Amino acid sequence: MKCLLIREKVLSPNHKDIGASLSNIGTCYEQLDQLKMALEYYKRALIVYEQCPYAFGEQWRMEENIERLSEILNNQHIE
Repeated sequence: MKCLLIREKVLSPNHKDIGASLSNIGTCYEQLDQLKMALEYYKRALIVYEQCPYAFGEQWRMEENIERLSEILNNQHIE
């Protein structure tokens, strides 16, 4: 989180490293089984990656993570 805050102060809002920080935080929340928080950070990372011309692979990975977690969360609400 501290790394993200520093990067947000010194880098442009669509910098790939900001997306990477958001993605890493999402991964940490996912490992802690806090899927809603992970999903929110993955969504924020996707927004950054969509604005970054050289982040196609990362954008694709975030889209997969968002889809996967959305499915899991939707299935939890059904059960």
